[in-house]
Amino acid sequence: MTIDLTDNGKEVTASYYNATRRVKCSVRKVDTVIGMNPRINYDDNIFLLQTMVKTLRSALTLDVDPEMFKDKILEDIFFIDSTFMKIFSQLRDNPNLIRRAEYLKALLRAETSFLELLNDTISAQRPLAESLSPFSHKLRASRDSHANTVSEIQGILRDPEEQSLEEDVVSQQELNFLLQEQGDDSDESGEDR
Repeated sequence: MTIDLTDNGKEVTASYYNATRRVKCSVRKVDTVIGMNPRINYDDNIFLLQTMVKTLRSALTLDVDPEMFKDKILEDIFFIDSTFMKIFSQLRDNPNLIRRAEYLKALLRAETSFLELLNDTISAQRPLAESLSPFSHKLRASRDSHANTVSEIQGILRDPEEQSLEEDVVSQQELNFLLQEQGDDSDESGEDR
């Protein structure tokens, strides 16, 4: 049997002969850049959301014109709500992610802060929060959903498998130390010969 491969940059063609006929098949190359998820920077994503939450909490303490700002406040709250859920979903569904426990801890802190914002908004003790009261049912539903998320994150972080994965990661310092020792051993073994 003989196999011939040709590659014209876009398609790979393979052909071979068996006893009765020539068999030919073509395979298109898959562009691995298109369709791949870009690298997600969880640290920065969570940091930005947490900063937005702090800004909104501060906004609720100001005596601003509610009619001017309530739409933007609501838009930001629901953006943060959906983005936190996306990030949590990605972290929950990827148990082999390096630094997953670290990201989950950061997400837990941010989610807790977001729950405080939602509670402040629902309590309606400030003029801006009072203007959001027609949306209190949506805000309560969001609060309940994020309270469940916080509980789920805490459960994942208590999981013994998650803790062992976190402990198995070798730090950069440990890696440098191990590589340095290996290099020293090879120098010594080279001198003995």
